[in-house]
Amino acid sequence: MCEACNQRFYGHPVFLYKGGCYVITDPLGDTICKKTFNGKCTICNEDQGYFMKDSACARWDESVPGCAVCTPSPDASGAPVCASCKAGKYATADGASCVDSCPSGSSGSCDKSNVCSCKCSTGTHLDAATSTHSTCN
Repeated sequence: MCEACNQRFYGHPVFLYKGGCYVITDPLGDTICKKTFNGKCTICNEDQGYFMKDSACARWDESVPGCAVCTPSPDASGAPVCASCKAGKYATADGASCVDSCPSGSSGSCDKSNVCSCKCSTGTHLDAATSTHSTCN
């Protein structure tokens, strides 16, 4: 297991990921990272499901199991917000998990590739404190 990587391999940028060294121009390296500096990835490949967490790339679905599409957290927690899930599961309205069905007060929909998400029903909003749907006043 590596703790650091050379900055270049035959002229190509290299970065450390989970104890291994990856060349950014290699298909796997390119899947994980878009830009490196000093042997570390500085911009993770969000298009491929990676985001920056604790100064390293992490996979969306490692933070939210079963997540297909995530966005960075609006706060400084570093936790991704899941927008839609794989295999017919639904992303909860707060994006914290993937569930078998949408909670009361929300409706679910899936696209052609069976990626699904829950949305608040008309006249409701997500109560961030309780992660439930509340009626609009």
